[in-house]
Amino acid sequence: MANKFDDAAPLRNRAEEVLAAKGKSASTQDALMHELQVHQIELEMQNEELRRTQLALEESRDRYLDLYEFAPVGYLTLNDAGVITQSNLTAASLLGLDRRQLLQRRFDRLVVPEHRDLMHRTFARLLRHVEEATFNLLLKPHVEGPAHFRVNGKRVMTEDKTLTVRLTLTNIDELTQVSEALSLSEARLRGIFDSATDAIITADESQTIVMANAAAAHMFRCTPGALIGAPLERLIPERQRQMHRREVQAFGDTQAQARHMGEARDVMGLRTDGQEFPIDAAISHLSVGGRRLYTAILRDITERRSAEAALRESEERLRRLLMLLPVGVFVYSGRGSSTRISFANEAAQRLVGTGEANLLGRSPLDFIHPDSLDQVKQRLLAMQGGTTPPL
Repeated sequence: MANKFDDAAPLRNRAEEVLAAKGKSASTQDALMHELQVHQIELEMQNEELRRTQLALEESRDRYLDLYEFAPVGYLTLNDAGVITQSNLTAASLLGLDRRQLLQRRFDRLVVPEHRDLMHRTFARLLRHVEEATFNLLLKPHVEGPAHFRVNGKRVMTEDKTLTVRLTLTNIDELTQVSEALSLSEARLRGIFDSATDAIITADESQTIVMANAAAAHMFRCTPGALIGAPLERLIPERQRQMHRREVQAFGDTQAQARHMGEARDVMGLRTDGQEFPIDAAISHLSVGGRRLYTAILRDITERRSAEAALRESEERLRRLLMLLPVGVFVYSGRGSSTRISFANEAAQRLVGTGEANLLGRSPLDFIHPDSLDQVKQRLLAMQGGTTPPL
């Protein structure tokens, strides 16, 4: 009661001040009349305070209703039988129904048949065991086809001890479509990655392997699992490791996103059995979540190098054979006026009286007598066209 009197005292003082301002003094009036007038003013002031409080409450309620009705998510309240007892406008709009059609309707009738079991199990858990649960459901709005929703459910006990479940609904159709497209893209990339005939290896900034396909495991004669987590330098001969590390770090500091390796020297790989082999390598880098990743595409070029060596050896044998022929042999390349000598054997050099260095790069027509020049030109053109005219 002390608090009540404490609260009333300032109000009485204010009431007496209002009465005094009206020119009425307690000393000139009957004490009882004075008390009645003061009490009347107190009541008027209390009524004004109540009116202001009521207006503030109404404004607060209106703001709450606006927030509830026009929230970006749908709000539903279900009783313990799963019947919708309350709904905001957003929920009705998301489900394509008038709110009057939504109320007193079983929520599970809005769920596609294949998701009802999940809904029933989760609803039972909310009523008995857990206070809150989040799950995804495929609902079938009235006006459109099924849509994906993220549902958050919370168990609430009302003031009258009634058990209810409050749901929030968020349409995640776009998010689901993006997620499915991303999953499809990742599956396609994974298929390409796994089935590629070239070895593909991805390493992080510390040059630790984080991804490797089956072709890489086959190339280095180990299992894919043995590559993951291994240092990249394990696949490089020891004499090249330090230089390779510096080159990769320098490449990461450049603006270039990709480049071909091995332009200045052969890049060598090291199999798990210790065998070295030449590789053709292209490297690229990108940053993912602040983490820099390097991806190398590798190709074993042992056969190519063997073929190139065999070709050089064959060309050298042919050169030696042509050099020993007793007749002059000129080899030229190009067409028309751009025809140039690329080889002349010793007999040809003796024939024109100069060494090979003075012949290479010159036109074979430079050594033809003017009287025979037209005839030789016609023959060269015919030969370049695929025919061999008679002499």
